[in-house]
Amino acid sequence: VYGGQRPFYEVWFGKLNVSVTQAFWFRYTLLDGAIQEAATWAIWFETESDTSSKIIAGKNRYELKALALPSKLPSPLASENLEETQEPPPQFLLGPNRLGKAYATGRAQALEWDLTFRDSGRRFCHVPWAVKMLRLAKAHYTTPFADLRFRGTIRVGNRTVTVTEAPGMIGHICGTRQGHSWAWAHCNTFEAAPNVVFEGLSARIILAGKPTMPLSSFVLWVEHRCYRFCSSIKLAMARSTFGAGRWVFAVKARGVSLAGEVIAPADDQLAIVEYTDTDASRLWCRNSKLASVRLKLHDPKHGIDREFVANGTAAFELVDRVLPEQSSTL
Repeated sequence: VYGGQRPFYEVWFGKLNVSVTQAFWFRYTLLDGAIQEAATWAIWFETESDTSSKIIAGKNRYELKALALPSKLPSPLASENLEETQEPPPQFLLGPNRLGKAYATGRAQALEWDLTFRDSGRRFCHVPWAVKMLRLAKAHYTTPFADLRFRGTIRVGNRTVTVTEAPGMIGHICGTRQGHSWAWAHCNTFEAAPNVVFEGLSARIILAGKPTMPLSSFVLWVEHRCYRFCSSIKLAMARSTFGAGRWVFAVKARGVSLAGEVIAPADDQLAIVEYTDTDASRLWCRNSKLASVRLKLHDPKHGIDREFVANGTAAFELVDRVLPEQSSTL
């Protein structure tokens, strides 16, 4: 929890699929290191035809002192500490930019959002308890809202888009330093599988001055079952290869196996986003909310052997420290 210590950074981000051709990403950040700022970010993704797409991005920067300190704000998951009739305060509060237990509002240049969301109760922590206790990772990632349905409006320039029961999620990252590089994907819009949710993270961190092999964590909800591949031992046992717009992985746990492939769309459907670490070093995120994913789940104990496919409706981010040839969108 941030209380003014340095270095520290915190990120709340969300994504939603407005339609089969439209997606939206929003982000609230706190950075207190060599550079100090708070910011709101957003990207609108839209496929206009088989050969044409549109990406509109925005970022608003603020002085860090304008941000209400998260240490004074209960977690949106901590409503049990409040009276039933009392609405918990927002987790992020910066002028008109707010993230609460069931709403997200904000503005980033030509993009503006006013959304409410309904939570299915699915949540997940990708960093095992033992890794936290040993302080091996400088950052922690949790998904407090892994399966949401959004309603409200998104303003894209002069156009207002109405959002109705749009599937999405909200994630949370905080720590003293970002990872060296990582791949992340999320999908809750699989074809002919309305109650399936997937999220995966494979990251290289810095230990003894060098990047590690990919450490990977996965979760898959299939109707009433939740498959977790995230123990301290399993972090390093998964096979994971990512880069050049593609991520391939395979993992096993307790007799269950999961294999998958995530593929980014064409370059004109990718946003190149520049991040700043607490030491002022830079990272670049190849960001898409129109990616494709294919999963294969084998659970012999329950007689399950299924494949899940999403074409153009998955979130996929590849982050590294190599300056891209394309210019940054943000």
